[in-house]
Amino acid sequence: MRPYFYRRRHQPEWEAATTAGLRAAEREGEVLARAAMRHGFFLLRRHAGDIPAALEAVHLALEGYRRAGFAPGEGTILTNLALHYGQRGQMRHALGWQQAGIANARSLGRPISLGRGLNMAGLIHSYLGELDQALVCTIEAIETHVRAGHRSFVISPRINRAIAHHSLGRYEEALADGTEALRLCRSHQQQHSEAGAHEILARIRRDTGRLDLADTHAERALRRARETGDPADETDCLITLAGLHRLRGRPDRAVAYLEEALRITHRCDFRHQEADARTQLARARLAAGDTDLASHHGDRAPAIARALELRPAEHRALTALAAIARTTGATAAEAEHTAQSLRIREETGYHPSPADESAPVGTPNGTGR
Repeated sequence: MRPYFYRRRHQPEWEAATTAGLRAAEREGEVLARAAMRHGFFLLRRHAGDIPAALEAVHLALEGYRRAGFAPGEGTILTNLALHYGQRGQMRHALGWQQAGIANARSLGRPISLGRGLNMAGLIHSYLGELDQALVCTIEAIETHVRAGHRSFVISPRINRAIAHHSLGRYEEALADGTEALRLCRSHQQQHSEAGAHEILARIRRDTGRLDLADTHAERALRRARETGDPADETDCLITLAGLHRLRGRPDRAVAYLEEALRITHRCDFRHQEADARTQLARARLAAGDTDLASHHGDRAPAIARALELRPAEHRALTALAAIARTTGATAAEAEHTAQSLRIREETGYHPSPADESAPVGTPNGTGR
């Protein structure tokens, strides 16, 4: 029943079924079944944001699968560990687990596990700014699932390929992937992926000047993320919606959303999302005329991103610092931050969002993008 509960996020029923399954496995002394139930508890606890309990469960599951000699289960856990560490922002560590999972899936000839592993690796590469490699992984993930006849499994790789295209400034390709992902979510009733599809579409529409459509996607993304109870999705959606409010000249509303996002990042230890939340808080506070608070958040964001090797996030943080320096007349600091951000662009091919270079709608030189 795990896939049913996972797709629909029926958490009380999910926990009850997993608890019953674990008790039955322990009663019968079934090592493999016990490992599978521990695996279920990992997904459940991670979904609820209980990170210590999730980590304990996943390592127990991995130990159980290895004791039972169940290599497919071990491969799935390796991918889950990659997801876990990825959400903490420890991308290099996550990539190591994921590469082990991909090797496991290739050796066993398991296309579903291989496709999922490649998809996760693609997203990790995007966070690290290795955008060409992100495209290689997501393309292979899509091809793997299509060859195996698993059409609904291409939803997440489509979303993650859209993220890579968007980061490279290839908006037409990103829009095509995001639109197809959303269509597949609806046709296959994959509610847990809808928030991600709407969120990337909101950013694409924002960066192509369609703020009306961006608003619609962002609001639907946040509503779906809250319905499914996914804190990582909710955080992304809050950050994106806040950016749109800033562009609309509503910095106070942007700050409210971003402070909510920051609370989630602290509760769930989402370090990579904390970097972007602080960057956007810096921009929102600057738009509200509070340079002191803007500097407080702006100074912390690049340090987080740099420590985690999140080069696109570091670029976004540096451009926010440059904007603050420009406003306060700190010419030398502005030049230094700008030079550092340009170096990241040259080394990664990252294409920054036009929204990060724009004033709010209705202000001098505001483009609304």
